[in-house]
Amino acid sequence: MNGVWPREDFKEWAHGDGAVYQKKVEQYFDKFKRNDLGLTLEHLKVIESKYSNLNKEKIFHIYANEELILIGNEKKIFNKRHTCICDKHGLKKHKSISKCPNKCSEAVFMVAINDYLLNKAEKEFWESFGKTECCNTMRKCYFK
Repeated sequence: MNGVWPREDFKEWAHGDGAVYQKKVEQYFDKFKRNDLGLTLEHLKVIESKYSNLNKEKIFHIYANEELILIGNEKKIFNKRHTCICDKHGLKKHKSISKCPNKCSEAVFMVAINDYLLNKAEKEFWESFGKTECCNTMRKCYFK
């Protein structure tokens, strides 16, 4: 070992709690791509609301191309009766989010939410160290 972080042929994990969210993103990302909805992460925007009235959990609104498509908390979609995002105009006898056999909305939801939480956790991790910067070696690492 030369004391330098390996850069080739290994999987980089996010720092801090970000790794938990990264794992979830990767778990759903293949399904997200296979659905062929024409969406990428760049098309998705997540807005975090303070709390729901019921149990103090944060609520997330997911927009695709500036259109609200999904609402839920970190674990589940709330608007399951709405038309699935794979049925653009309700042309397929109103294929609801909960009845869609491809689970398109679930894949988009899980990728969007967990990518958002991953970026948030990564930012919080680095902010906790102030102005200290990573030296890219494993010697006397201060980032623990």
